[in-house]
Amino acid sequence: MRVGIIGSGRIGGNLGRLLAAAGHEVIFSFSRTTEVLKELAAAAGPTASAGSPADAARADVSSCRFPGAASRSRSSRRATFRAGW
Repeated sequence: MRVGIIGSGRIGGNLGRLLAAAGHEVIFSFSRTTEVLKELAAAAGPTASAGSPADAARADVSSCRFPGAASRSRSSRRATFRAGW
């Protein structure tokens, strides 16, 4: 199954690593830097990759994981996701 993780911090990163270890194809997205995403995907194994939130949202299942403070600006995030950031 393809799983998209939007918000690849502590919770999203660990969730994605566990899913990749179980054999699922995982797409990590939305981290502070692209380098961190690439390192996370490489550490998670061959079934993991780094991508944009739009890539993660196109997976069979997607999970949004970001801090409560970040969710306060939901309207700006929705506009960002709709734009395909």
